[in-house]
Amino acid sequence: MNFNLFFTVRKTKVNKQGLAPLEVAISIDKKRVILTLPRKLKPELWSQAMQIVESDDDEMKEINQFINVTRLKFYECQSKLLSRNIPVTVETIRDLFTGKIKDKNTTLVSLYQEHNDEYRAMYKTDTITYTTYQKHTTTLKHLQLFLKEKFNRTDIQMNEISKSFVDGFWNYIRTNRKIQNNTSVNYMKNLRKICLRAFNDGIIDRNPFSNVKLHIEPVDVDFLTMKEIKTIYNKDCHVDRLNQVRDIFIFCCFTGLAYIDVRELNAEKHLITDDNGNLWIMKKREKTGIMSNVPLLPIAKEILEKYQYRLPVPTNQKTNAYLKEIADICGIKKKLHFHCARHSFATSVTLNNNIALTSVSKMMGHTNTKITQRYAKVLESTLVNDMNSIANKIDM
Repeated sequence: MNFNLFFTVRKTKVNKQGLAPLEVAISIDKKRVILTLPRKLKPELWSQAMQIVESDDDEMKEINQFINVTRLKFYECQSKLLSRNIPVTVETIRDLFTGKIKDKNTTLVSLYQEHNDEYRAMYKTDTITYTTYQKHTTTLKHLQLFLKEKFNRTDIQMNEISKSFVDGFWNYIRTNRKIQNNTSVNYMKNLRKICLRAFNDGIIDRNPFSNVKLHIEPVDVDFLTMKEIKTIYNKDCHVDRLNQVRDIFIFCCFTGLAYIDVRELNAEKHLITDDNGNLWIMKKREKTGIMSNVPLLPIAKEILEKYQYRLPVPTNQKTNAYLKEIADICGIKKKLHFHCARHSFATSVTLNNNIALTSVSKMMGHTNTKITQRYAKVLESTLVNDMNSIANKIDM
């Protein structure tokens, strides 16, 4: 292998200050690539034969030091590639030097931030949803808090991450952060993705998640009966903020929208009138990007008209706090939170009124009916009516 570095000054790119960029040509055998380096100098001070700046100026001396350090870094890249059994080519030398190939000193926070920057760009171009991007930014925040509180550090080398680190992070988010099991599992899966990325890129020699098992626990989905929905709908809370949240909650009970979807609801973009004059909400779910198509029921339309089709949605935290007050005022003993509206739409408003599972799945923007199936709770009143119907048909 014939590996050479050749520094030069690009005289054809002199700026207004009379400075030209410093470049390096990387040659291996008969192939060559050129990199522009972060230094500029006056072309007349450059000695092509000596590969140095000929000047006693301190700033120019620094450029000579920079050249020496850069040369050493390139030879270190060659050694690292050889040690990792990666072919040494002009492309791999360039990519390792510029950071496209990660080395063993890559840190967790820097690697995760790079991942999140990529996801941010994808979100900006509608390739992924904001929720997907936000889950990873939240995971990184928890990891940074974990590093600070448990190790008094701001970052950690990827090759320092062991199974004990992974177990420690799990215990931290479950106990210190008091995060529920299934949400914690999602954070762990996000960290696992970064570790797998590091493993596949050769940054770490072993995936610390190789013997880690994560289990999603079945969740009992809360929902309101139609009687409870009517109680909330007809209740005057005598406070504007509570009445507004009551209206938004009821609106979602009859449309199935999640909090983020009603917050992002835009009447001009998402309300469509069909050829028969029926009004629909047609909107991609923020969480999954799946389209949900919901015919607007009279109660939902009435609430939209009340607010001139601009629902005043407060923050999720405030909304859930206000719902607790509303539950107390209405005498509802269930733990009322905003997602109950979506569950109630699936169960009390649709499925228990004999709407087909496939139709409910379409309205809720689910990828398949298996997801919708978990909402299929049968109310006692429905069972009684069904049995009475059978009793009327039996003639003994």
